[in-house]
Amino acid sequence: MKLAPDDNVAVALKPLSAGEGIFLDGGTLMFVDLNGLAQVNLQHGMAVGDEVLRVVADRLREACPRRDDLVGRLGGDEFALFFAGLVSPEVALRKAQQVVESICRPVPTSVGPVHTSVSIGVQVSSSSHRSPKTSAVMSVFTMPGDIANTRTPPA
Repeated sequence: MKLAPDDNVAVALKPLSAGEGIFLDGGTLMFVDLNGLAQVNLQHGMAVGDEVLRVVADRLREACPRRDDLVGRLGGDEFALFFAGLVSPEVALRKAQQVVESICRPVPTSVGPVHTSVSIGVQVSSSSHRSPKTSAVMSVFTMPGDIANTRTPPA
């Protein structure tokens, strides 16, 4: 599912907490924060910042190719992605790394290529792992290949 710019991501994600619909079998939720957009706006103007946001949004949509995948802009330079049924922490981390690598590629703009980086928080949950103690893998990615704070739940 792709959200229109005016759609409320919080409303769209509400069924996740209730375990309804496509969320019934769990999945992976990613919060994506684009780093350096304020600097792009200051250095090149907000029009170029908007160009960067459009390219990043397109890349995030490409990362969510399945019908039940969800991507939306939370506001400013923050996005959320949900991958229904993606409950393997290892696969989720690889998917997050692919998102990081995609976003960190130079962004073509009217003033030339702009380089970006990203921070991502990852939450993996399945219907068989409902408690927070056993349902999460949290990671923060800041650059391609940089996995900086990986925490896996105890068995």
